[in-house]
Amino acid sequence: MILKTAVFPGELRRIANIPESKRIVIGIAIGYPDWGHPLNNVRTDREPVEKLVT
Repeated sequence: MILKTAVFPGELRRIANIPESKRIVIGIAIGYPDWGHPLNNVRTDREPVEKLVT
């Protein structure tokens, strides 16, 4: 799996008080959903959010 890190990690670390020991990985969706698009029907097995974030 390829993870892309934040474009401005220094600024984000400063604003959100995130230590250097943590990797910042961000996904942001902007706009309105297109419910008819085939990608909106993709389903994957996922870990519960509680196991991935603190």
